[in-house]
Amino acid sequence: MGNFLGIDASTQSLTGLVIDPVTGQIVAEKSVNFDEHFSHRYGVANGAIDLGDGVVHSPPLMWVEALEILFRQLDASGVKMASIDAVAGSGQQHGTVYLNMSAAGVLGGLRADMDLSEQLRDIFSRATAPIWMDTSTREQCTQIEEGVGGRQRLLDLTGNTAFERFSGPQIRKFAQTEPEAYERTASICLVSSFMASLLAGRLVPVDAGDASGTNLMDIRQRRWSPDALAATADGLNRRLLPVIDADSVVGPISPFWVERYGLAATCQVLPFSGDNPCSLIGLGLVRPGQMALSLGTSDTFFACMDQVRTSDSGEGALFASPDGEHYMALICFLNGSLARE
Repeated sequence: MGNFLGIDASTQSLTGLVIDPVTGQIVAEKSVNFDEHFSHRYGVANGAIDLGDGVVHSPPLMWVEALEILFRQLDASGVKMASIDAVAGSGQQHGTVYLNMSAAGVLGGLRADMDLSEQLRDIFSRATAPIWMDTSTREQCTQIEEGVGGRQRLLDLTGNTAFERFSGPQIRKFAQTEPEAYERTASICLVSSFMASLLAGRLVPVDAGDASGTNLMDIRQRRWSPDALAATADGLNRRLLPVIDADSVVGPISPFWVERYGLAATCQVLPFSGDNPCSLIGLGLVRPGQMALSLGTSDTFFACMDQVRTSDSGEGALFASPDGEHYMALICFLNGSLARE
């Protein structure tokens, strides 16, 4: 058995961890800090662009560049790239990436003699991606709740009331404020599925763990809810790939990474999930009642549950666990590390 590469696309950095799954030993770990590499080029601070009035975005092309830097770092560190049998990872939850109709074809025909960012520069219908720090969608949250029949109905259906930082309200605001750009949007990815798509050379579906953070997924059925989609934006069902199980295999890695960085053509890409559901699994919280506290950019308390349980007051969030069986209860405070600093 070869090695496994895990990639974490967080708010402030992109990290790669190569492990030997037999011994559990870490073979290599490298990280690309966005501010260090891209603050002047993309105007980011703490990995994001504050546009005022609660609007906070990040440029997806920055993540594309960072992914190549990460692979160069891993290669330079002495990792035998051909030894990597599979790649999976996590992405900051709730961020939405908007792609035009050229994206699928470009991803499927990547050339190894050109930088990835150069080839993907024109695939976006929106140059920046709203992320979890964006709190500008209060109006859209109210509209989505009303559209499905009320706040309690949305909570029962998706496991969550409408949260300002969730993907559904972000999408609705984009469709309302930039209708022409929304019309040019052929596909909408989350950060997790976008990063997996870069590796697979094809558009990759969202897993149920990350899809839970959209206000769009039926939490019990683990599929997009037609009612929630209809309440969010016209034609949204055409712009989303079906929800996929986290342990599915997307397919072999794109020839781009084989030819340019020496990965084996047999290396498999698995769906990425959201960073919070991945934290649940990564800490081994796979039995109901197990819980953890995470102190980071945001402070988060989370626990494993055996069934759907929601609070009528809606102060917490509920996600599907990537293990396919359980659920993740979560309470998040947006201003974590910044307050401590």
